[in-house]
Amino acid sequence: MTGLRALAQTPITRPSEPTPIPWNRGDWFAVLGMFLISLTFVGLMGDRYPTLSPIDELQHIDYAIKASKLDFVQKNERIGQEALHEAACRSVDAPGYVSPPCDLSITHDPNLFQERGVNTASSANPPYYVTSGVIGRLIKKLTPIDSIVGAIRLSGAFWMTAAFGMLWLLLAEFGIDRIQRGVTVALMTATPHIVFGFSTVNTDNAILPTCALLFLLTLRYERARFPWWGLAIASIVAIGIELTNSLAVLASGTYLGARSVQARPIDWRKLTLGAAFVGGTVPTFRWLGRLHHWLIEPLPNLDFQLPRNAIFNAEPGYVTMDLLVSRLTALTTPISEPYLPMLLRGTITTTLLQFTSWILIGTVMAAVLTQPTRSRVSLLCGSAVLWLLIAGPLFTLRWSNSTLPIPARYGLPLLPLLLLGTASVLKKKAALLSLGAFAAYGNGYMLYLLLRA
Repeated sequence: MTGLRALAQTPITRPSEPTPIPWNRGDWFAVLGMFLISLTFVGLMGDRYPTLSPIDELQHIDYAIKASKLDFVQKNERIGQEALHEAACRSVDAPGYVSPPCDLSITHDPNLFQERGVNTASSANPPYYVTSGVIGRLIKKLTPIDSIVGAIRLSGAFWMTAAFGMLWLLLAEFGIDRIQRGVTVALMTATPHIVFGFSTVNTDNAILPTCALLFLLTLRYERARFPWWGLAIASIVAIGIELTNSLAVLASGTYLGARSVQARPIDWRKLTLGAAFVGGTVPTFRWLGRLHHWLIEPLPNLDFQLPRNAIFNAEPGYVTMDLLVSRLTALTTPISEPYLPMLLRGTITTTLLQFTSWILIGTVMAAVLTQPTRSRVSLLCGSAVLWLLIAGPLFTLRWSNSTLPIPARYGLPLLPLLLLGTASVLKKKAALLSLGAFAAYGNGYMLYLLLRA
């Protein structure tokens, strides 16, 4: 009985956590390498793919051009002539699309372009567009690039470097060595949708750096190296940059809540902040929408109706329990999207992309199931898996009038945690060498595709 009493009185301890690896000169060389790779891939992609992406790139380009002059797009605003001239000369990579004539001396009729020349990106918040537009203007001024679209697209190299730089810092917080981090980053630079996304103008480019930074600040707050109010502000800013970043805020809140109840006694401050993150995400989402509407007043209604796609005409009762269950896995492969430009398509590309998705899923589940249950890695990866599964049905309920499948890229805010799972299982030499060889082949093949185009 004495032994049992002594065992019962033993305090619950957490597994020892790796010590963060401090920044040194080698990390600067790593960031330089990331920038050179990003500049190479984004630059080649922009050169080989001059046409505009059909995924609303014209609207994003117009917004970035105007935002670079602090002119924010209003609801019902038409696309400006600068963007229309670029679209007429570049065309749009969409089947059946006929571009107006490339003539810089004429004033283009917006009705001849996508969405009758209405900028449908007006509901997006300005931070990404201001940043990309200003960087694009500087690139155009300081380099021989004479196209504003080409210059703004090249700003994607800076977003790509920022994304991998934040990921590098996040993984260092877990004591993951530089070789493991390098292989993890290389896995992403070999991913077609990542390279294509950063090579075109779209708000998804801001997701990875923002969310990786938010997770980094969450860890530093937990280690008493960052104030709670700073983390709260960072979460609001993250949602303001891109609304789908709400998933990262929810995952951070879930993680903080789980860590707080593990503590003995319970850490009520941490639990309160985690609950505020989870419970306050939707109100923050709505409040930011109202703030956007108040700051950027809409223009009068158009004198015509945009054609409403059939996907937004779902019949009442379309959302069923079977549909919600089928959407549980909609976001579990955030690096997979149905669209890729022709120069990146092919059997090898598809196979590499499938393998990469399997690696991400397999390693994050391995991190959840094999890491100590009280460890930071296990809880963060578990939070990511939880919200990747929940988010599909939640988005389905949010857009219940739409029959459009939920895009897998909506899961991008949680990609840094999937990569954390990947990096955490690379401690074994065989795993490191195997994944390193796979990433090296993927990067080599990506470079080959871009050079041969």
